Amino acid sequence: MGTAYKIPLTSMEIGILWNQYMIDTMSVCVEKVALATVRDEQIRQMIQDSLQMLEKTTEQIRVFFKRREFQYRLVSLMKI
Repeated sequence: MGTAYKIPLTSMEIGILWNQYMIDTMSVCVEKVALATVRDEQIRQMIQDSLQMLEKTTEQIRVFFKRREFQYRLVSLMKI
């Protein structure tokens, strides 16, 4: 099989991932509030689907940062 290479990320790429993580974690909070207040079942299902997707992508970014062993300050903010 092929050799696995670890290509270092640029500061811009790291920033984009970090920004996406912050947006997604904020959105998780908003979705949970919306889920607690929504009455329409069709909308509730859409919010639940959205919440599951956000939680999945947030976890994927968290795992990615942890595997790449980024600086402690960044990783500690993510509560890993």
